[in-house]
Amino acid sequence: MKNSDALAYLATLFLGACAVGPDYDGLPKVAHSATFSGAGRQEAVPDLDRWWRALGSRELNGLVERSWANNLDVALAGQRLREARALRKQVAGAILPTASGNLSYSRLNPGTFTGGGSLGDSAGLPGDFSLTDPIKFWNSGIDVAWEVDVFGGLRRKVRGARAREEVVGESLLGARQALAAEVTETYCTIAGLREQVAAIEDQIELQASQTEDVRERVEVGATDRLELSRSIARLENTRAQAPGLRAGITGQVKRLALLLGERPDFLDDQRLAAGALPEKLPMARTGVPAQLVLRRPDLRGAERELAAATEDIGVAVADFYPKFTLGNSGPTSFGARPGDLFNAGGYIWQFGPRVEWALFKGGSNRAALEIANARQKIAFIEYEKAVLAAIGEVETELANLSAENQRLAIVQRARSATAESVRRVRENAKAGAISQYEVLAEEQALRDAEITEIRVKAQMLQVWVRLHKALGGGWQ
Repeated sequence: MKNSDALAYLATLFLGACAVGPDYDGLPKVAHSATFSGAGRQEAVPDLDRWWRALGSRELNGLVERSWANNLDVALAGQRLREARALRKQVAGAILPTASGNLSYSRLNPGTFTGGGSLGDSAGLPGDFSLTDPIKFWNSGIDVAWEVDVFGGLRRKVRGARAREEVVGESLLGARQALAAEVTETYCTIAGLREQVAAIEDQIELQASQTEDVRERVEVGATDRLELSRSIARLENTRAQAPGLRAGITGQVKRLALLLGERPDFLDDQRLAAGALPEKLPMARTGVPAQLVLRRPDLRGAERELAAATEDIGVAVADFYPKFTLGNSGPTSFGARPGDLFNAGGYIWQFGPRVEWALFKGGSNRAALEIANARQKIAFIEYEKAVLAAIGEVETELANLSAENQRLAIVQRARSATAESVRRVRENAKAGAISQYEVLAEEQALRDAEITEIRVKAQMLQVWVRLHKALGGGWQ
């Protein structure tokens, strides 16, 4: 067969080639309900990808953006994506022709000998042959090879590498989303602790004033020292709550600094604005569609892992078939001087197809195919498991959010009732119907109810953050 005929035959074979092995059918079906239960009916989130902006804090928005730029976990995920992209390019390079060049120089200086000996006889040299001058030898050449991807093994390798690059890309998105949720939760925790400290400081100020009033009444004999002892005990018990809350603020501020990729003491000298807890959390007007959970980066990454594992089966199947390579060796030139390398008369060309087919490899190909099939099944099971776990996580957080909503409503009703009770006991105290101690007890109950409301709001906000993290973003 002529070279041109061989090239035409292989080109026809390549153009008609099809990739062996199973094709990936797209997103697997996992049974789940159409809508999650327990969704709220409040104001919609305006920005689904940046759901924390619904809280209306410019400072929080800036902190999230800063964490994305400086956080070390995000930086690591970015470098891993860079590595995966380079690996995909490396794999893709195998599907293109390769070319290599060589240039060599040799010098043979054998010494002096004459024919008639064993060397001369074996080389067929005449008996009077004498070799004394060194031999100089130059060689250059260019080799070109191209594996024709008849059965699609190389193409499947490229698609698998691209899918794995996308897995790492989803890991980067997941790191950014998780970081945004942590920054938001930490920032809101600080706000809740500060509101509690402010409420306790107001309580301490009020109780200190009341204690002084009782002390003055004791001095004039208007009341006994028992009431004073009770008032002092109540004041000191309230003061004892403040140090723990302030320590909690310090710990959360240091945690926030670390999330920003800074030293733990980075924010110590930079007072954060005293952000307040929102009065009403922004929620969706309608139920949360269950398919939204599939936006989660970890689930998208698991789906890409399944796609890559499916392509690996095709790679393993292609190894059962022969490999066709178009090879071209040349021009190759020889000469005793460098100038001889450019003498067209000294060029040697070689071109022709090559077929390689491993007919027996001790069952390793079959074992590789079995491994690829098992890994594809594992990837599918892991994807299905991850989807069901994510749906369960969302359902749990929706239930928690509903419970916190109910709890907040109860606490607010209790606080309103306590406030009304304080108003009435003050009126009765002015009329002399009850003692001042009863007034102090009711006022203490009101302060406790206010602090409880702050804590419930903070807990509710944390659940709200975790729900968005579980959903992979906001919703409308």
